[in-house]
Amino acid sequence: MSASLRRLPYLLSAAGLALLLSGCAPSHLITRPLADALASQGSGAEDDLELAREASSFYLKLSESVLKDEPTHRGLAVAVASGFTQYAYA
Repeated sequence: MSASLRRLPYLLSAAGLALLLSGCAPSHLITRPLADALASQGSGAEDDLELAREASSFYLKLSESVLKDEPTHRGLAVAVASGFTQYAYA
């Protein structure tokens, strides 16, 4: 068996590992659905105004941090901008 054939499994393993490490980040698999959920929650009506007032700052900070990880998510960007505008006028 030649030396190049003996190294072939190691080279294939290294190439496979490089592909796995350079692929889709697991955080993207988590933040994208979270961004979708936060974007849809921003437009929901809340009957309890005191609860909405207390939770709005947390919602805005959470949405803003997810938006930093998903900057191309248009729905979340609109929800965050709308939320900050409403928070400023409240």
